Amino acid sequence: MIGVDLTGLEIRSGSVRLSFQWNGKRHKKTVGKATDENIAKASRIYHQIKQHIDNDTFNEAVFEAILDQKYQHSGRTVKHIIDMYLERNRFNAELGKYKKSTLYQEERSLQKLLTVVPHNTNISEITTTTLYQIEHQFVIEEKIARNTCNSHLSIYKKLLNYAYEENFIERHPFDGYKPTKNENKQITIDDIYQPDDIRDIRRALVNCPAIYHCIFNYLEFCFFTGLRQAEVRGLQVEEVSYISDEILRTRLANDKITINRNFTYGEFGPVKTDKSARTIALHPQAKVALQNQLDLIRRLNEKEQTRIEHGFIWFSPKDLQPIYCPKSFNYYYRKLMKNTEVRPIRPLKNFRHSFAVNMLIGGANPFYLAEYLGHCDLTMLYKVYGNLINQDIDTLELSKLRLDPDYHLTEAEEQAQKDSQPDLTW
Repeated sequence: MIGVDLTGLEIRSGSVRLSFQWNGKRHKKTVGKATDENIAKASRIYHQIKQHIDNDTFNEAVFEAILDQKYQHSGRTVKHIIDMYLERNRFNAELGKYKKSTLYQEERSLQKLLTVVPHNTNISEITTTTLYQIEHQFVIEEKIARNTCNSHLSIYKKLLNYAYEENFIERHPFDGYKPTKNENKQITIDDIYQPDDIRDIRRALVNCPAIYHCIFNYLEFCFFTGLRQAEVRGLQVEEVSYISDEILRTRLANDKITINRNFTYGEFGPVKTDKSARTIALHPQAKVALQNQLDLIRRLNEKEQTRIEHGFIWFSPKDLQPIYCPKSFNYYYRKLMKNTEVRPIRPLKNFRHSFAVNMLIGGANPFYLAEYLGHCDLTMLYKVYGNLINQDIDTLELSKLRLDPDYHLTEAEEQAQKDSQPDLTW
């Protein structure tokens, strides 16, 4: 750097650190990443330390005071740091360097943080103990799932990474924090829907506004395909070639659609894994649900005020727009379910679980199902559904050893065999 004295500084592996001699020992202290701003600050810290050493006034307390003066940045609050962090990410999102879906999740999670940590808390007061308190608040008091809690904490770690890199904090709270591992929750019978439940939901449509048919079509399609929610939301008319009635009939006769991207919070992204990019055959009832949805779109397009021109197959009943926000769509889903007798009301993602469980219990080939669902191997099937499979697996699998009718003896033959048995008593 031009104009900066690098005496007493070491710049290695992308970091800058202080290096000075005191009381016959070499002392080193990392300041942060080797940015121009950090190098300039490290130089000022070194010269203050050198001045105290020369005046014989240097000690550990003085050293801590010098560091505190540099790291606290006039007492930046948690709210202030959050605003700065999100502002940077919003700017990068506008440039296409940051995913808008990630930004949306961060905004929600950091808003949640402010319900636990007061807005005016100094960022330097966030410690490892604070993280454990947040974890206790979420998991024990608010009954938030462990996986969800860890998702929040991963975002808080990114925030504190930013604060550390910009020298708003001296020590990273996550250095001494060990999060509890995610729960490997297995699906129970109460978590899945049965075909009878789908029938009962259809019957409830009689008492609902016509627009709620788009919700049912969506649910039925999810139940009979097992696709991830983001995969379903991203399906567009041109992707499945539903451009005219003739092409529609040809395409449906082929019974297959291609999944190659997700749609989350208003933007397209890659599928979850390499195996998730796949072409799947449609169950006949999934084909019916798709046909019903396309018929609904055609009827809506007959009126100017309800025309749908965005090309997405699935849309929100609120404004007929694509499902940008799953939370909004989930509201109408639960509103529909409250008009039914189906209980409990499960999360939308459980339609995927329902498909998998019903297929497995029905005797589906696990290798075929894993590929159909977009899993890399069988691990996820047995990890998530193993307990349900094992409940019925004995009867199901042993019944596959089919016997020829002639294998069994007639009643006369069995009696003759018993009569010919020798006396085994002794």
